[in-house]
Amino acid sequence: MIARLAEGASLDKAQEFFAPEDFKGPPPIDFDASEITAVLDAGGKEVDTVELQSGSHALLCFVNDRSGGPPHVIKAKMIQEVKVR
Repeated sequence: MIARLAEGASLDKAQEFFAPEDFKGPPPIDFDASEITAVLDAGGKEVDTVELQSGSHALLCFVNDRSGGPPHVIKAKMIQEVKVR
């Protein structure tokens, strides 16, 4: 998922929010201003084109392991910031 960081939010706040069993307060991610990409198996490739507004966005992985458990954004801290000018 690519989602715009909420007004006044930082990547640090998003990482704290997605810490295991935290989820306190309003989300630092604007889920209404997000794009979702396909889930691919290992070795798969895909090219996506998205239009993002200027500002900070977070790349988040909500996929979990095949064996289950929490999504990668929580388990492996798979979240990264991208700034669009």
